[in-house]
Amino acid sequence: MAAWAYECQPADQSLDPWLVACLAIDAMPADTRIVRVRVGKDWQCAIVDKTKKIESPGMLLREVVASDEADCPDCAAQRRQMSEPEPEVASSAPSKAVGRQVQAAAISMLGQRFVVVLVGLDLVRSTGEGDMAIADLRPRFGGVDVLLMGQLEDGTPVYHGEPELVAFLAETPVDRMPWKEYPIG
Repeated sequence: MAAWAYECQPADQSLDPWLVACLAIDAMPADTRIVRVRVGKDWQCAIVDKTKKIESPGMLLREVVASDEADCPDCAAQRRQMSEPEPEVASSAPSKAVGRQVQAAAISMLGQRFVVVLVGLDLVRSTGEGDMAIADLRPRFGGVDVLLMGQLEDGTPVYHGEPELVAFLAETPVDRMPWKEYPIG
């Protein structure tokens, strides 16, 4: 199920942004910009970007709670350095990203969240290019694992990515995956 999300930039800017539900953020005080996002068993500081809403599979969203500058000095300093525009208030309609779209299936199985992206068979068979594509796509899907899937002429899937997930998907019928178009910029 899709949901509207905001990106949260971690205090450690080398990490990819996390996605959190707009409903959770919108229920917080209007001036909330510093939050704690659940990453595994830990709660990490982040700055929420309320300037745009992103449509995202609900399973990619992380838990979030309000925080403040006293709780996270790194975020407070980062926020002062950036010229953060005011959030959009006039329109409640989410903005649509303009650019490329991919067919992908966001899946959550056995406690693992990942995305399968449909690509050409040549990309799946080229290990180096496949790895580069995965590295490019991972931040666009909130940092979850990404697998590439190409298809043979008869429709048989061929995967590239984490071997454990590839083995797991070998038994999953392609037509049972929740395919959808996603904007990737």
